[in-house]
Amino acid sequence: MSCNAQSRADTYRAALNLARVNAAARRAIQTRFTALLHHVDQAALERAFRRQRRQASAGVDGMTVAAYAQDLEANLQDLCSRIHTGRYRPQPVRRVFIPKVRAGVFESDVWYETDRATPQGAGISPLLANVILHYILDLWVHQWRRRHARGRVVIVRYADDFVMGFEKEADAREMLSALKERLAGFGLALHEDKTRLIEFGRLPALAR
Repeated sequence: MSCNAQSRADTYRAALNLARVNAAARRAIQTRFTALLHHVDQAALERAFRRQRRQASAGVDGMTVAAYAQDLEANLQDLCSRIHTGRYRPQPVRRVFIPKVRAGVFESDVWYETDRATPQGAGISPLLANVILHYILDLWVHQWRRRHARGRVVIVRYADDFVMGFEKEADAREMLSALKERLAGFGLALHEDKTRLIEFGRLPALAR
């Protein structure tokens, strides 16, 4: 059997074993699994090793991925033996601080260093906005709606721009106050020139 075929067979067996454990857990929700270590065999350890980045930094023991791979089978056998005999002790994780360098911005042909936020128009800006505001804004608005709103509330957001619709004017005014407080807790603020309450819809239009 080729190496690739062997790898696929091992992966299939591992997936099948996990599926069996999952099925057993679903059948008996109160079951406590006390014997799962047998799933951690040499093949499983090798699959985990193969997923390591080749250029990953060495740990506190100085062992690199390339060095470990030079005698992979013996290393995995030793590791598997230590795990199953209780002799394995995980080592501390090496923390490495990587200095960040935000690229700066040009204004009127003059370069300025930036140490916070992202440059307007940079590709990273909407990506970070989507990640951060998903938790700071989106999920929070849904919770606020369930707990405080007396009418319907909708929100449509793209990057850091968003529009919210309220059935009740009181909800809109209460949200505006709560939102300012929410954002302030994360060092953020609404753009005063772009933030306003607007009455819209069929009934307000007829009233005019």
